[in-house]
Amino acid sequence: MNLRRFAAILLLATAGCRGGAAKDVAAVEARLAEYQQLVLRMDHHGIAQLFANDGEVVNPGRDPIVGPAAVDSFLRGFDAYKVLEYSIVADSTVVQGRSAIQVGSYRQRVRVPAGDTVQVQGRFRAEWTNDGGGRWLIRRMGTTPR
Repeated sequence: MNLRRFAAILLLATAGCRGGAAKDVAAVEARLAEYQQLVLRMDHHGIAQLFANDGEVVNPGRDPIVGPAAVDSFLRGFDAYKVLEYSIVADSTVVQGRSAIQVGSYRQRVRVPAGDTVQVQGRFRAEWTNDGGGRWLIRRMGTTPR
C-alpha cells in the first residue's frame, strides 16, 4: 500500500470517528435544550421522562431523588410556582461511548406562590447515558446555587 493511500484511509477513518463523537455531542446538547424548554413550560412529566430508570436529581443537603416517578412527584411539589425565565448552558459536553458529562451554568427567574419573584443561578453537572437505542437520558443531574 502506498503512503498516500494509507494517509487517505487514516484520514477518512479519523474523520468518521470525530463525526460520530460530534453527532453524539450534538444529540446530548439537543437533549439539554429539550430539558430547558420543559422547565420553561413546567412540564414535570416531560422532565421526569428525560431521566433513566435509575436517574437521580442530586443537590447539596438533600437525599437523591431516584427514578422518573420520584422526579415527577418531587417536581409536582412546585405546581404553585411559575418559571418566568430559564436558561441552562453547557460550558463543555464530553461524550465517551454511551456516557456523557456536561457542566455549565443555569439561571432561573421564578414567581413564588406569595407573588414575589426570585432569581437563582449557579452551576450544574449533568451525567447522561445512552439507552442503546440512541436516546440520551439523564443519569444524574445536580445543581449548585451561587
